[in-house]
Order: sequence, then C-alpha cells, then structure tokens
Amino acid sequence: MVCPWRKMVAVGNEASQCRLGDQADRAVSFWDSFYRSGGQAVAALEFEPEEECGVIHTSGSSGSGSGGPVEWVLEPQVVLPGVLRVLDGRQMRPKRILEIGCGESALAELLHAALEGQTEVTAVDISEVALANARRRAADNAVGGEGSNLRFMRADVTNLRDLYEDGSLDVVIDKGMQDTLQFRARTTESKTLLANLFAEVFRVLSPGGCYVIASPKPRIRYLRTVGWDRIDREALAVGSARLEQHQDRDDRKSSDDTCYIHVCLKPTEKYLLEMDTLSANKAAQAELEDEHCSGCGAIRSTSRYRSERSWTRHVEFCAGG
Repeated sequence: MVCPWRKMVAVGNEASQCRLGDQADRAVSFWDSFYRSGGQAVAALEFEPEEECGVIHTSGSSGSGSGGPVEWVLEPQVVLPGVLRVLDGRQMRPKRILEIGCGESALAELLHAALEGQTEVTAVDISEVALANARRRAADNAVGGEGSNLRFMRADVTNLRDLYEDGSLDVVIDKGMQDTLQFRARTTESKTLLANLFAEVFRVLSPGGCYVIASPKPRIRYLRTVGWDRIDREALAVGSARLEQHQDRDDRKSSDDTCYIHVCLKPTEKYLLEMDTLSANKAAQAELEDEHCSGCGAIRSTSRYRSERSWTRHVEFCAGG
C-alpha cells in the first residue's frame, strides 16, 4: 500500500505537494535521522554487504551546527572544477541545472557562485532536515532565498514529474546520489531504483543535455538501461579530498586516491527524430512482413511478392478476381 504524505517544497514563498511510496518514506525517516545526528546514524540502516557503497564522512559537524556540512564521496571544491570542465569542454551555457540528492552539501551554492548567478541552480533531496541546513547556510552566505535562482527543494529523485516536464533541464549533477540509492533498498530492489533514477534523469534532460556523476566507481551499474548517446569518464586524482567510504565490488578495483566524473550525453533532437523515423520504418516493415494472403497463406515478405503490384495480383488471383 502506498502511503500518501504531504511534503512542502519551498521555493521562495511557493509550495508544492507530492506523494512518495513506502520505499521513499523509509528513506525520509532514515536520512532525517542521519542529518539530525550530524552524519552519525549510518549504523542504524541495514543493507546487503555486497551492495555497500558510498559515504560516510562528516567534514565538520552537521550544517545545523557550527562546523561544515556533511559531504559525500568528494569535497565539492574537488567536484566543481570537474563540472566546469565538462561545461566548458562542450561549450555549454546551461540555463537550468539540477543537483540531485544534494543533502546539505555546499556544491550547489559553489556552482551557483562559479556561474556568477546567471544560471538557475536547483538542489533537491528527500530529507527536509538536510535541506533546512543547506538553506540556512546559503542564507548565512547571503545567497538563495526569495527571488534567487538558487533553490533547495524536497523531492524523490526517482519521480520528478511533479517538478519537471520532459526535456526541461540542461544539466543534472549527481555527487554520490546513485551510490546512496543502494542504502534505500535490499539487493533485489537496487536495480529497479537505479533504473528508475536514470530513466527519470534522461526524461528531464533536454536533447543534448548531460548528466554528470561524481562517484568512486569506475563503472556505474545499470547506467546503460537508457539510451545515452555517449558516456565519457574522467579520473580525478583527489588524494585526501576523497571522503571515507565503504567500498563495493566495483570500487575495490580502483585506487584509494581516485574518483571519477562520468558524463552521460542525451542524444540531440535531430538524432532522436532520426531514431523515431527508423523505429516507424521498422514497424511498417514488420507489418508488411506479417501480411499474408487469406486465400493460400502466402507471406508478403517473400521475394516473389516484394512489389506492391505483384502482391495485389496474387491476392486477387487467390480470391478468384
């Protein structure tokens, strides 16, 4: 049974209501507790040993305290140059950027500043506690808030339909979000959650948009369950900037001082149109191949009846015409 619940999404003075299911409800409970404890509540969550990955490091105390925010995988000061290189290398001037699973990280705030406030940057998370900490820090730094294009919103990243239409974003940034989804599920559910995440990111990106993932993993599981045009990878020699973490099977193959930026490009509109045309042609061809003569049972796709004229004459002959 899906338990409806109301979540208030603050965008200045705006608010939005959404629904989350049982899986997300459990995640809300865990992550709210996690951030209230300043990142010390991880042991309370059960997960499969082979699916461990991701985190856990507190760079200072929780954002609600006097120290720095809880960060995951990499310090944002290391991720940010990689993100900017991706944008510059592809000559992208994005109008709308979304960071998913932001927690109370400072990444969105730093990215917004690096782009000189000219780009709408939205950071979403499932934990209102984390978001409150992030908003408080942004306010202390005199950014964000009403009238700003830096926003912190509450959302389940596997279902963003209440927030974003198809093709409405230029860039989606993921600093460990796909890693932490494995904290939300047992092994048998991980593939479904990750596939849902990647499909939703693909949906909200505009043609030619990119999905930038910062992860300790050299390979991302199930990433190719959607039709990316290409996936590039850049290794980051990060040294002590890589945060303490549990390693999964893929991650054990990488060195302790290496993380990765994965860049997934959504096909351009022209390419998508070509693929739609190709699919339509294949469907039409399949329909022709399935056509058969009601009189003798001959199949249209055989070489003898390949032309429209020869097929029509054959059908008329069998019908006694």
